[in-house]
Amino acid sequence: MKLLGAVFSVFIAVVCFVIAVPDTYDRAFDRYETASGNCYVVDNQSKQGGVTLWFEEESYDFPEIPEDVAYGPGTLFACNVTLTKVNSTGVDYMLKSEDGKTLFSTY
Repeated sequence: MKLLGAVFSVFIAVVCFVIAVPDTYDRAFDRYETASGNCYVVDNQSKQGGVTLWFEEESYDFPEIPEDVAYGPGTLFACNVTLTKVNSTGVDYMLKSEDGKTLFSTY
């Protein structure tokens, strides 16, 4: 009986985690897509700080500011962007230099 209670507790913890973090559910079941292409990052001028990633005419706001990377509307990067398919809650990106070196990543 105690074993059944422990298994049930673990199951409930996993369900709570999946509900609390929807993009985890999407990624666990391969409900995401990855796209590559050129992008640029600009300061989003908000009071909280952060940057806006522009990729294929779509914009995504992030609180993380790339450190030690020169960015702005005139600086293009090769980007890998991961988007969740179902809930569209998770967006991660990786900025790469021309030679393929990773400069910044939110993964």
